[in-house]
Amino acid sequence: MNREENIRLFRRLDRLFWLIWILFPITIWTSARDFIDLNAARALMTPEQISCLDVMPYPLNYSTTGKVTFWSLFLINYLILVPMIGVLHQTLHRFGKGLFFVTDTLNAFYTLGIFIIGWAFYQSFSNNLLGWMLFKTGDLQVFQPDYNIELVPLAVGIFIVSFRFIIGRAIAMQSELDLTV
Repeated sequence: MNREENIRLFRRLDRLFWLIWILFPITIWTSARDFIDLNAARALMTPEQISCLDVMPYPLNYSTTGKVTFWSLFLINYLILVPMIGVLHQTLHRFGKGLFFVTDTLNAFYTLGIFIIGWAFYQSFSNNLLGWMLFKTGDLQVFQPDYNIELVPLAVGIFIVSFRFIIGRAIAMQSELDLTV
């Protein structure tokens, strides 16, 4: 593939990326619907899962403080994705203009990696915060902290940050030694 074909491909992908923005609210609604409509959630479960669901607290049964806490953290979890998707779309748009190995692209990779690393830790923090708040409001009988960190986002974030530094070094070598990347 030559440079012009690559640029055309990235322009097509940039236009296609708008589907992600269109589908994003639908994704939020689909996820929220499972917490709003208990019957819809049950329809997707096995009998064993349904029996577990019957003994677990459900967001519609929480106290007012519990509901506000749950829905606030639910929304924040999705809103954190907006800047990450925005950075990806902006980078793809930049590629569509033929700007591949530029400082803005490297900075976008770094920003995206840091966002993903932070998201892995935030998920653990928000899950514990929600459990603790629901315990304090009486919506949960027992609070048991969860110290798990999502390893996949953490690894992906570290990889992207590392990739940014590798590409940065390759660009520096190209300009110093007039090599091709």
